[in-house]
Amino acid sequence: MMLDALERDAVTELLNVAVSRSAAALSRMVGKPVAMSVPDVRILSRAEALDTIAGNRNTSLIAVGEQFSGPFSGRALLVFPETRSLHLVQAIVGEHLTLEEIADLEEDAMIEVGNVILNNCLSGIANMLGCRIEATLPHCFQGGGERIFKRTIRDDDDGIILFTSIDFSIRDRDIGGFIILLMDLNAISNLRNAVARYVDGIRRSLPDPHSP
Repeated sequence: MMLDALERDAVTELLNVAVSRSAAALSRMVGKPVAMSVPDVRILSRAEALDTIAGNRNTSLIAVGEQFSGPFSGRALLVFPETRSLHLVQAIVGEHLTLEEIADLEEDAMIEVGNVILNNCLSGIANMLGCRIEATLPHCFQGGGERIFKRTIRDDDDGIILFTSIDFSIRDRDIGGFIILLMDLNAISNLRNAVARYVDGIRRSLPDPHSP
């Protein structure tokens, strides 16, 4: 199953608006402007998605993940290189604490950051589609990309996956990461239906160009 050009553009725009809420929420937490890239939306096999998230296999990552459900379901991940996650926590709690001192706060702080960013993104999608999306409590994972991926994607997920990634960065700080939404074949079909209704609603709200 593939998304046609109109569906891909609609999903990209939907995510683009939704993640602006996440950027605003993160900006309030760190007191700095946060820039987010245009979402990259791709249909990948499980193996391709694994290769994408693993990236540099020598880099240790920290990820906050939660499952979401509604008209479509899947998993949302907030992923950082582990070295940058400590700097993000420091940006939130203040410069008066050293990286060594905040190491004990890292997991709890990252779960809170993930909860705010991911839920703002999901609620933005829900608001635009006029539906309800619920999410589980987030969990924190650490390790290489392959290990994190295997803890969040079941081994029997052998179908295609809607893989969306959004890069973000915080001004004046070497902090950046990814928001990743993973959906399986059935969820993609349900998302297509929801997006079709969303696009149809926009079309109906536009003036009829053939009206006098």
